[in-house]
Amino acid sequence: MTARVSLVNDQKIKSILLLRSADLALTIHALDLLAKQFPGAKVFLLTQRPVLDFFKSQAARAELIEYPFRDFHPGIDPLTLPGVPRVDLALALYKNQGEGYEEVNAFLLACIRARFFGRINGALDLAFRSVPAVMRRAIVLKNICKLYDYHPGAALRSRHLSRRYGRNSRQMILCGPGCRIRVENSGKLNLGANAIVRFGYVPGEWQTIQRPGGVAVRIHRGAELTFSGSVNLFSNVKILVFPCARMSIGEGSYVAFGTRIFVQDSIEIGRNCAISWDVELADSDFHRVKFEDARVRRSGIRIGDQVWIGAGSRILKGVTLGNHVTVGAGSVVTRDFPDHSVIAGNPAKLIAEQPGE
Repeated sequence: MTARVSLVNDQKIKSILLLRSADLALTIHALDLLAKQFPGAKVFLLTQRPVLDFFKSQAARAELIEYPFRDFHPGIDPLTLPGVPRVDLALALYKNQGEGYEEVNAFLLACIRARFFGRINGALDLAFRSVPAVMRRAIVLKNICKLYDYHPGAALRSRHLSRRYGRNSRQMILCGPGCRIRVENSGKLNLGANAIVRFGYVPGEWQTIQRPGGVAVRIHRGAELTFSGSVNLFSNVKILVFPCARMSIGEGSYVAFGTRIFVQDSIEIGRNCAISWDVELADSDFHRVKFEDARVRRSGIRIGDQVWIGAGSRILKGVTLGNHVTVGAGSVVTRDFPDHSVIAGNPAKLIAEQPGE
């Protein structure tokens, strides 16, 4: 992908496909730019289901195409995108100058049929060019290899797990090197529709200081771990689901570097949650607290949708957090908090309330 503005006559561009950005306002500005730059051209916006309604009300200039997955990356099978048309120009949309968008560029080249490829950056500068087939293949191959940190064993492991636990090509497991995923007899690893789960993931901007892989997941007999949609488990995350316990993680959530999750009863994590690094969730004491008490106290943890948990926090047994809760870094959460709470401290206390929608 180039940073040079193409010399192609704008009048030759009759159809355009834009990948939506996580920055919704930037996406609207980019659509406005395309309307001015290419008057009369048909513009398609490839976007995920959770924001379809937003763009239906805000992006009248574009024809919306639902993208079934969370992220744009070259591991996607183009056959899972039958509604995406051939266009004259395909564009990625960056929030910055392009740092960390190599996978997005490779997705564009691998999955979108177009005459010209390019980008709009965070400053709304537009650049595009024709990309020869040999160059397209080289860029796509390089980035597919990067999905597995250039480790053939990780690629083979990913393919094996995808076939074993996925029902079709819309369900994928991508493993970095050194990931250990053990599902014991009668244990279950469940993937929701269109779920792409990345074990040992490292976002582009972190790749100079973090290495992919190192995730360890063990699902004991009779236990279940369910990914309701696409989820990213960053490098060195540890998940242990004890016998007959249940854990689920919702669509769009991620668990960052070095976080540990231990489940003896049940842990539910909602949609679009951000769990920062070095967090620990444990729904049990794992041993008796008093010598004369033979019981091991355990009680499930429930985390709502769009919850942010700061680095180094601890979520203890029996806690329920509502939707849109923010947990400050280093907090120890020992009790329930309702929707829109901002909490922090040891033990965590309510320090503010965010306005509801």
